Amino acid sequence: MAIVGGFAFVLVRTLVALWPALALRVPGPRIVMASALGAACAVAMLALARHPALAVAATVAIAAGLAGIFPTVLGIVGARYAAYTGTVFGILFTAALTGGVTLPWLTGQLAAARGLRSALWLTVACFLAVGALQWAAARRMERTP
Repeated sequence: MAIVGGFAFVLVRTLVALWPALALRVPGPRIVMASALGAACAVAMLALARHPALAVAATVAIAAGLAGIFPTVLGIVGARYAAYTGTVFGILFTAALTGGVTLPWLTGQLAAARGLRSALWLTVACFLAVGALQWAAARRMERTP
């Protein structure tokens, strides 16, 4: 399993390093939506995994999905609201930190009450919400210059 873990580490590092090259060819909103959907599918795979190797593969896929969300959102917002980057970044970081504090606690409460596999579905819902919010934001950005 250690070899698999080492492979997973190298793979995730490689995927994270490739995101900037991908971002030059694919619009930011599409990267965020695809990453969120991919991460949601990977967490679902982790929740359903019955073999350690599948759980490791799901974890690697989750990491790859996460790699495309936050930096891309910061890039989109920074380009869109260049005159207000400090304010907008402050709002984004506040929202991210709020989620980073409350969602692990909520997931832990659900895991204690219903088991860890059941609690992982909350994470799936959160990633799907990220994708849906990005889709709505992208549609609005298309309508307003």
